[in-house]
Amino acid sequence: MATPGAIAKRTEKRQIEILEAVKMLEAEVADLKTKIGEPDVIELKAEIDET
Repeated sequence: MATPGAIAKRTEKRQIEILEAVKMLEAEVADLKTKIGEPDVIELKAEIDET
């Protein structure tokens, strides 16, 4: 059975990996927003709200 210290270390490593993945996704979203353009995003939201 793993020791509490080993479990904590593994948990911390997973948290760091998740935070890094979130940062990468945020960068991708920002890039897509730039490519799409904000007016298009607003129009798309309006279309979704109407359905």
